Amino acid sequence: MLWHTHVAIGMLAGIITTPTTGKEMIIATYISSVAALFPDIDAPYSKIGRKWPVASRAVNLFLDIEE
Repeated sequence: MLWHTHVAIGMLAGIITTPTTGKEMIIATYISSVAALFPDIDAPYSKIGRKWPVASRAVNLFLDIEE
């Protein structure tokens, strides 16, 4: 899945799960859209893996994932 798909699904999750509207929904949507990028942190060529290469390598080594 591409990074923008992760963000879109995270935004949808934030909108659906927030019981209020307004500022709280905007904050929840932002947080969930950013958090949706973290499942790909172990992939060095992902959006977040390129942003934080050291964390990406560390998670990849810790989880012992071969590419």
